[in-house]
Amino acid sequence: MTKIILIAGLLLFLLYFISKKLKATFTESNSPAIIVKNGYQKIDTTKVIIADTSQKVLKNAGIGFVLLIIMLALIVKVKILLFLLPIAIYMIGYLFLFTNHLKRTKNQVIWYNQQNNEVIVESLTKEPYRFNILKDVRMVQQVESIQHTKGLLFGYFRLKTKDEIIEIPYLIWENLPNNETFFNTLKSNFKIDIQKKIFPTL
Repeated sequence: MTKIILIAGLLLFLLYFISKKLKATFTESNSPAIIVKNGYQKIDTTKVIIADTSQKVLKNAGIGFVLLIIMLALIVKVKILLFLLPIAIYMIGYLFLFTNHLKRTKNQVIWYNQQNNEVIVESLTKEPYRFNILKDVRMVQQVESIQHTKGLLFGYFRLKTKDEIIEIPYLIWENLPNNETFFNTLKSNFKIDIQKKIFPTL
């Protein structure tokens, strides 16, 4: 039992150290400048949001790993602890979900012109795609986690046009001070269908 406590303690300390390191790495002002190029505003997240989310994810994952270690160590003697397994897996899963959403956020750049509602989507894997929110978007959906977990809610907006499906992670939506006009345009012009999933991966 002492070894279990020691392992769990070391794991929590490691995750705490990593979260502090990430926060120091991504520290910046709370009001980053809006990037505008040729009349198009960059719809993006901030380093502060990424750092804050990563800290919450690591805390959840840490608790999940500790629960998993305790369950595996005591399962032979206390079978009732099996109920901890789905909880532990769910909390650890946030680590992979965060990685998935962060990758999409970095690999995709969205530019929005609020004068004519034109949008340009740049991607590392596809050719740039241009569309108009009011003319080309057929449907808007929000796909999100079934619940908040310790301040975390993962999800994304899905915009369906005639030719493409554009998915925008909540990591970008959370930067509302800068991106408010873009998301308000979506919400005021479309009836948004909200879907719930356990793990809303992109």
